[in-house]
Amino acid sequence: MNSEWEQMAEDIRRSLEAVHRAHTRATALQQDPGHHTLQAYREELQALVNELKTLDYLIHHEIDVAMEDIGEILNHALGGHRAPHHNRPEIHNAEDK
Repeated sequence: MNSEWEQMAEDIRRSLEAVHRAHTRATALQQDPGHHTLQAYREELQALVNELKTLDYLIHHEIDVAMEDIGEILNHALGGHRAPHHNRPEIHNAEDK
């Protein structure tokens, strides 16, 4: 369960970095309005949206997340292995792309 908090902190960190990158691209677009800078800005905005979707899910489904955590703990304690199914969306790290 502690790793869940660490994962959430990492999600927040990545989201803040995505905000910073989008702001940097917006500044570049203001200084040099063009096709390439607009495309770079759009890509950064999409990365930011993807990061925020993960945080939005965790915030609006906190009971579901907590129940999955409890199920994970019980499954590991009783069966010695991870639960086979999770309802959470896959977390795609924008930095991996």
